[in-house]
Amino acid sequence: MTGAHVAAYYPSWSTYDRAYPPNEIPVEKLTHLYYAFANIANGVLAPGDQWADMDKPYELNGTTFRGAFEVFNRRDSPLRQRNPHLKTILSIGGWTFSKEFSLVARTPQSRQTFTQSVCEWMTKYNFDGIDLDWEFPGSGGLPTNARDPADPQNFTLLLESLRQGLDQLAQQQGRDKYLLTVATAYAESLHRFLDMPGLARTCDFVNIMTYECVGSWSTATGHAAPMSCILNAVRAYTMRGVPRHKIIPGIPMSGRAFAGVGSPNVGAPVGAGMADGSWAKGIVDWNDLCAKYTQAQGYQRIMDPAAGTPILYNPQTQIWISYEDQESVTLKCQAIKELGLGGVFGWDISQDRRGDLLDPARRVLL
Repeated sequence: MTGAHVAAYYPSWSTYDRAYPPNEIPVEKLTHLYYAFANIANGVLAPGDQWADMDKPYELNGTTFRGAFEVFNRRDSPLRQRNPHLKTILSIGGWTFSKEFSLVARTPQSRQTFTQSVCEWMTKYNFDGIDLDWEFPGSGGLPTNARDPADPQNFTLLLESLRQGLDQLAQQQGRDKYLLTVATAYAESLHRFLDMPGLARTCDFVNIMTYECVGSWSTATGHAAPMSCILNAVRAYTMRGVPRHKIIPGIPMSGRAFAGVGSPNVGAPVGAGMADGSWAKGIVDWNDLCAKYTQAQGYQRIMDPAAGTPILYNPQTQIWISYEDQESVTLKCQAIKELGLGGVFGWDISQDRRGDLLDPARRVLL
C-alpha cells in the first residue's frame, strides 16, 4: 500500500508521571505523528498544556529544545533527523478541550478568526497539518460543552474554512499542502450526525476511533476493539460518502481490564467493575501487559478468531483483559489492506513505548 498511514497519537501528559518524553517516540516506525491536544480559548487556538507544549526544556545532543513542539518540528531536532519524511499533525480538542468547537464553528466571522489562528500556528510551530477531534458535533461529549442544533452543518463549514485557509497558506509558502484530518466516532449514535460528503470533500483523512467498545459502563465482558467495530464503521462511512482510501481505523495500545469475572468467556458477568490499570482504572498499557500480565503471573492468552482479538484471563484473580497484540494487529491490518483503506493509527504511543504494535502494521501496510 504505497502512501499508507502508520500513525500514532502522542498526548501531552506523557511527559509527566509516565516519564515518556517526545524524543523517545519510535518515529522510525511512523509515517504520521499526532500531538494531542491543543485547546480553543476565546475563539482561537490555545495551548492545551503550555509547559508540555512549549516551555519544558529538553537537552538533546547538547542543544536545548523548548517543549514538545520544538522536539517535534525544529529542523535540527533528533526526532526529525531520525525520520525526515515524518508528518507531524496537531490534534485539537479531544474529550477535555471540545468546549468551544460549537462557538468557533457558528458564524462566518468565528470560523474565519479560528482559521486565521490555525494558520498562524502552522507558520510559527511548523506542524504539517491539523486534526479536529470534536467530541462530538450533534450529541455526546461533556455537559459543559457549548452546543447548537446546527453543529453538524457548522462543522462542515468550519472544515471548509480551514481547508481554504490552509491551502492558501501552503500556496503562499510554496510548500506541500497542509493536512486536514478529523477524529470521529465509530458508534452510529454519534457519527449519524456527521455530514459525510462534507468530510470527504474537505479532509485528507478520517481517523475513526474504532476502540473503547467496552468500559466502566459494561456489565459483561467484551472486546474493546473487535474486528466487527472496524468493519461496521467502514461500511457506515463508505455508504454515506467517505471514500475508502481516506478512512484510517484506530487500534488501542492498551487493554481494558475487568475484575470479578468467573469465566474466560466473552459476555461473562462483570462482578467487580474495572480492575486496576496502569494509570487509570481499567486501562492497562501494552508496556505493562508485556511485563506483568504473562503466563508466569497466571494469565492465559485466549484468541477469539471471530473478533480477531485476544484476551488475557487469570482464573485465580478473576481478572479479564481485552487487548491487542502483534497477531491481532496483523489481522486488522490485513483487513485494512484488503478493504483498500488509508492505513491505521494507534492511541496512544505512550502505552507502547517501543512501538511493538507498529511493527506488524508496517509489515502489512508499507
